[in-house]
Amino acid sequence: MGLKEKLLPHYQNNEDSPEAIERQKLIIEEQDLMRMAQNGRGDAFGKLYERYLPKIYGYVYHRVGRHEIAEDIAANAFTRAFKNLSKYTPKENISPIAWFFRITHNGLANWYRDNHRSNDSLSLEDTPSALINKPADNSPEESVEKREERDRVINALSKLKSRRMGRDQYEVLVLKYGYNMSDREIAEAIEKTYGAVKALAHRGLVNLRTILKEENGD
Repeated sequence: MGLKEKLLPHYQNNEDSPEAIERQKLIIEEQDLMRMAQNGRGDAFGKLYERYLPKIYGYVYHRVGRHEIAEDIAANAFTRAFKNLSKYTPKENISPIAWFFRITHNGLANWYRDNHRSNDSLSLEDTPSALINKPADNSPEESVEKREERDRVINALSKLKSRRMGRDQYEVLVLKYGYNMSDREIAEAIEKTYGAVKALAHRGLVNLRTILKEENGD
């Protein structure tokens, strides 16, 4: 099994795959909801809120580690998004969630600054569960093996983030494989160029492979 499959076994790059076609339909639907919200349809924003809240909250919680703080930051992000709906501009093949993530990302940065906190720490519990291929409900032996593999990848991610140049790589991998965002959506969310995001994802995977080989004694 390759590293990408270990991170997210169902991730697809093929634009003609059923997953990609369904994803494109979802993007169009969510952009329509944003247009309706911009025209005063509170129910449309409510649908986006219900759809995005679990991802936004999870993204924040896995960085601050406290439910009450995560709830406040996520709530503030949606409040800012609602007040600034007029500033949203739809972009081809980019879900509006990227715009919400950018607002959340900036809110997190403000929280770290105001509370003199670092975003360098990462425990095993800090990695989004969707990021790792969970053990299947098969034989006990297979489940144990997959849990051990999962823990190895999580430990490698922890080491990657602790490296001087690894934090941005970790961030991109989490958004790409944990939240199934495209490279262009990630670029929009963290305000980097498309090329920079692709490079970070590539280097992140290369470094993860190196870390895993070192841990395995290869």
